[in-house]
Amino acid sequence: MTSASFEGVAARMSYEDLDGEIIAIDFQSGAYYNLAGTAAEIWRHALAGSGRDAIVSGAAAASADAAAARHEAGRFLDELVALNLIAETGPEGDRPAPFATFETPLIEKFEDMAELIQLDPIHEVTAAGWPHVQV
Repeated sequence: MTSASFEGVAARMSYEDLDGEIIAIDFQSGAYYNLAGTAAEIWRHALAGSGRDAIVSGAAAASADAAAARHEAGRFLDELVALNLIAETGPEGDRPAPFATFETPLIEKFEDMAELIQLDPIHEVTAAGWPHVQV
């Protein structure tokens, strides 16, 4: 299998890099996610053009347990794809993905504001007022 590169799924999400952490919002589900440490590094590498092979190799090079780091980095990329936050696009580029250190990447999911996030983003005021939930 050819290693793929990645891109953010712009049609359904937006993200910000705030003080070293990634906050990603999925506008379709209303969930938002927090990625810190190694998880944020993997996100940055993926969206900067590093492919799967470069990311898992970089993770392995930064870890005392290279096999476990490869597995965890690959698993995390799969999780980001499954959540529709990133998508595999095409052949991987040659951008390296160095890591200072490697820890098991974790993603925190929050759904407490899902209803607000899913409100009509277009500021059209009707008799119902604004904001109102689209049905």
